[in-house]
Amino acid sequence: MIIEIILSALSVIASVVAAVAILAYWLGRRFERIDARFERIEERFEGRFAGIERALRSLALASAEAQRVIVDFLSLKGLLERSESEYLARRIEGLFRVYAGSSSNPLSEDELRFIREFFSRVSKDADSATMEEAERAYEIGKRIFAEGDERGFLVAVAAAYARGYLVSREVRKRKLEGARI
Repeated sequence: MIIEIILSALSVIASVVAAVAILAYWLGRRFERIDARFERIEERFEGRFAGIERALRSLALASAEAQRVIVDFLSLKGLLERSESEYLARRIEGLFRVYAGSSSNPLSEDELRFIREFFSRVSKDADSATMEEAERAYEIGKRIFAEGDERGFLVAVAAAYARGYLVSREVRKRKLEGARI
């Protein structure tokens, strides 16, 4: 009698264990397929996000370059004034006071020091700038804008304007010299 109960219990246990094993195997295969699908979906999203990121970077660079073309055009006409360049430099100078305490500063120490010094000088005397410095500031601004920091656009525009003022100043000098001859 006890043996029959034990055998009966063992057969029930064996049936349950077999059913659980089959269910576990089936679920494992099912989850494996689900995982594979999620991996494919994830790969597609990563590809799309990478494409969107490239497109946004290209758009950022194009907008900075478009702004520069406009500034260059105005400067070749001799239309940019010293006070305008100094005003934009003061705006950037204030912006970089905020950068000092910011943990999201995308600039190296050297770049930050250069930007601060350049715009500090230009804010007081736009004639103190050089074309090379303005070009370096423009490239730094364009880079940080393309990395997703909108403050970089302001840096690029102000630097383009500082360079544009220097070109305008030379255009006006040449016009004045041409009028004297």
